[in-house]
Amino acid sequence: MWIPWPIRPPTGSELPVLFWGIVIIVVGFGVVCLHFGYRAPAEKAQEAAKLIHGGYGFIAVGVLMYVIRRFFSGFSV
Repeated sequence: MWIPWPIRPPTGSELPVLFWGIVIIVVGFGVVCLHFGYRAPAEKAQEAAKLIHGGYGFIAVGVLMYVIRRFFSGFSV
């Protein structure tokens, strides 16, 4: 039987790396959605509109994550 290694909580220096990795992935999804949405042919206008809307949504979520982190970074929990 295989037993996985024990999971340890992330250290203080690893948390910013995890945060920025998540933000970059979310914003990257948004940029990819915008790219394919604006490059879509005219026959697929409805699908392109959904991609564009989703792309702006992903970018907004990434920016919101950054703003919330900046706002709450001065408080100690």
